[in-house]
Amino acid sequence: MFPAVSSPRARHAELSGEEGFGLIELLFAMLILNIGIMALVGAFNAGAVALARSAATSNGAVVADRAMQVYRELENKAIYLAAPA
Repeated sequence: MFPAVSSPRARHAELSGEEGFGLIELLFAMLILNIGIMALVGAFNAGAVALARSAATSNGAVVADRAMQVYRELENKAIYLAAPA
């Protein structure tokens, strides 16, 4: 199968080769890219959650402003919703 190695120097040269390091480098590159992509997905998710929260807060502020506008339009002596019993 393998050619016979005659001298110890040749055997050392064969064992100290860099075969397979490309695969290891590819593995580490994919790992680093995966971490980066997951960080981006997390940032997009956090942005979507913040956008939804701000939309809900904005809707609440609009409803409160409309309710206060009803009170602003009333005269000073007529600030009540129902006649007292």
